Amino acid sequence: MSDNDDLNAFYCLEITPKLSAKEERLARIREHQRRERKVNLYSYPATAKSRDTLS
Repeated sequence: MSDNDDLNAFYCLEITPKLSAKEERLARIREHQRRERKVNLYSYPATAKSRDTLS
């Protein structure tokens, strides 16, 4: 074991495996969709925005 492996084992740090290109692409798509859902959830409805600008 190298020094880094010893330190990781000592501090119980997880070594994350590298993702394949397809898994990486799917992870980016999921993250993008998650952010879009979050924006839609916490944003004002479109009708409220148009009412505020007209008055």
